Amino acid sequence: MTEKRRPGRPRGAASERLASGKRGARVTLTIDGESVRKRVQLETADPAVAAVKIEKLQAAELAAEPSPSADTFGEVALVVFAERAERGVHRVDIEKGRVDNHVLPFVGKLVTVPFGDRVLSAITPKEVFELLAHKRDEGYSLEQLKKIKTALGYVFRHAGLDTMTKVAMPPMAAALKKSRAVASDEVLLAYLAWEHPEARHRAAVRMRQAMSAVSRCIGGQRTNDLHVATWQDNLLIPEVGEPDFSEVWVPRTKKQAPQLLETPEGVRPMLRLWWEWSGRPRTGPVFPLIRGDHAGEVREVQDSHAEALRRDLRRALGIERWDADFGKGQRGPQGRWVPGRAPTAKEKALFEEGRYTLPVDFHSWRRAWSQGLRKAGANVQTSAAITGHASDLRAHGRYLESPTEAMVVPAGAVPNIGRLLAETHGGVLKNRNDIERARVDSNHRPLASEGNPEAVLKGFSQSEASPPHHENDEETTGDDSAGRNPRTELPSLGEALTDLVTRAMKEGDLLLAKELFAVVERRRAQLPDNVRPLDAARKGKS
Repeated sequence: MTEKRRPGRPRGAASERLASGKRGARVTLTIDGESVRKRVQLETADPAVAAVKIEKLQAAELAAEPSPSADTFGEVALVVFAERAERGVHRVDIEKGRVDNHVLPFVGKLVTVPFGDRVLSAITPKEVFELLAHKRDEGYSLEQLKKIKTALGYVFRHAGLDTMTKVAMPPMAAALKKSRAVASDEVLLAYLAWEHPEARHRAAVRMRQAMSAVSRCIGGQRTNDLHVATWQDNLLIPEVGEPDFSEVWVPRTKKQAPQLLETPEGVRPMLRLWWEWSGRPRTGPVFPLIRGDHAGEVREVQDSHAEALRRDLRRALGIERWDADFGKGQRGPQGRWVPGRAPTAKEKALFEEGRYTLPVDFHSWRRAWSQGLRKAGANVQTSAAITGHASDLRAHGRYLESPTEAMVVPAGAVPNIGRLLAETHGGVLKNRNDIERARVDSNHRPLASEGNPEAVLKGFSQSEASPPHHENDEETTGDDSAGRNPRTELPSLGEALTDLVTRAMKEGDLLLAKELFAVVERRRAQLPDNVRPLDAARKGKS
């Protein structure tokens, strides 16, 4: 089995005698970045001198090859995105972030080396496909996979590997789509009411609290929208005097025009409080960097607040609590966070990935804004417009998904089976005998789909009577001997009315009680003319 040669490395070549009497050889050379096989004249007739010249050609070719370390995907990617940044490409930091976060650290099953450390020319289409399939299985959408693939394409094209950009996308049907959890308004209010016990951490927490309130309540602003907002341009802080925060310009960083929105009354105190906490500035970023050499400046790169937000929410909800006694009387830090109460099922969905859900992130406040508009009765066009989705209603529809809040089934879409069971069987069928008796009962109680209040009353009055006692059990009819139960004696209408009203009042269903009362009154008026008492009919037979 022959060993594969590296591109650009000349083969070992022996000289041969040409027609002119001099020596020549066929060697592989790299010309304009491509390896070609070429016949060269060595300008000597001496085989020994020709061999020396061939060795020099090979040595020069090897020296011209780039070092393997410069060919790694990570190093080429660093050069590519630095060049794109110099050209002023829009949102190049986000493109680089996708490569840094999703591509460079990936380790697949085909090669157990991080993708960023792989020699660029040695990466195969199967490895790229495996990377995209892995991200699909993690819950990323088709649009997100396309963006990752686009960022990969910049690196491969820079190296002249255009064929690597034509790798097929993995089939999305194999992925289980997961929805991002959304924090409720109750969670937001609990978060805003909480204060970090350590003064040195309060500035960062207060900024995240203010950002959460603004994103949830003013236009569903994205994280980058908040990062670029300024006091003078977006919150309209005057050069002199007190601001009223009645209107704000919402920046839209995804190639959309800013929007002027009226600030809800309930949010204005939060804006004023953050302004006071920030030192009543007149200019500058609303949510700047707060630490380091660039404190107070606009954030130049896209920062994620997801993990910090989840940490804050766990503490604000009491799932983690501050143990102030830890380390007392000792050198070093005082106090620490320890586990608090157990989270509820809905709270757990906020912090942990489930089979169908992803944990909450900062973008969830934007989803909460969209869902709040729907609950308030705003139509889809208006909601999409003031959310910044005016050109993409499908994207707006995805924001309305909430895995932590059950969708409400419209009233009247399904029959009230529970109420029927409560009226006919006291809430449950206690055992298999009851089920069989209900199936073959000679009383023929109505189905829920019939929706007949009088039939419901009839079934209730029969099933709620005292335990059946039959006169002349030995004289059952042919139908009774076939497995059917003889009819029981109806209670009086007064007893049925009392029982019905009592049950309806316990259920809090006054409308049902009123309807059943009307049915009883009609039956009271019709009974003497249309219905023979059951016990009288039996006595007539005897």
